[in-house]
Amino acid sequence: MKVDRESFLVLVATLAAGCRDVGPPPAAPDPSEAPVRWSPASSTADDYAARPRPRPAPQAEGSNVAPLGSNAKEGSEQGASDPYAAKIVGERCNPELNLHGFPRSCAFLTPPGPTCEGFDSLKDECAGLEKRLKPRVAAKAIDCVLEKNKTEELCSNVTGLCAIQSLTSACVELAATPVCTEMVKDCTERQKQDLAQSTCEAAWSALRPSARPKFIACMTEVCSMGACFP
Repeated sequence: MKVDRESFLVLVATLAAGCRDVGPPPAAPDPSEAPVRWSPASSTADDYAARPRPRPAPQAEGSNVAPLGSNAKEGSEQGASDPYAAKIVGERCNPELNLHGFPRSCAFLTPPGPTCEGFDSLKDECAGLEKRLKPRVAAKAIDCVLEKNKTEELCSNVTGLCAIQSLTSACVELAATPVCTEMVKDCTERQKQDLAQSTCEAAWSALRPSARPKFIACMTEVCSMGACFP
């Protein structure tokens, strides 16, 4: 019998293919094991709220940081009752910037009512801020007073408090360091009063040269920012 070679090869290849071990098809992935990605469109608010939140790291005992502007003598009764005893830190900027500022007029201050005690002298005190303080700091202090227009705060010593608070905007001068070093030393040793070096430097830098001698004389006598600066 004559066998066609080409037909024989095709037959052998077909039989060999039929003998291969064909495994089952790969199983479809289980939807329950697929990674879940949260998106607002695919989850409800309840689902999101139920997700665990990371716990905040525990703080070490005694790690509380006092806020800026707190009294240098932390926790003292003086710092709690006397706002003028707060520690003030001026800015480290070019002192020439202290001369740049446009203080507004205090002429439009209006009391909250007819019985505002002390309001009669308030406008003069407010205008006096521009005469004693350099423009940059005076503008800050007067803005503080004007923000309280027609409120009960105008009936208290608002100009003094605003003047002290405005010291944070003063660019500290190098010349203030030796002056305040002596002043702080005198307050501590002779008068037994606390005066922060940074507060003194900010005040000295904020004052116009014409107002500095009176400030020094007053501090030498009583060492009180509340009495001498405003």
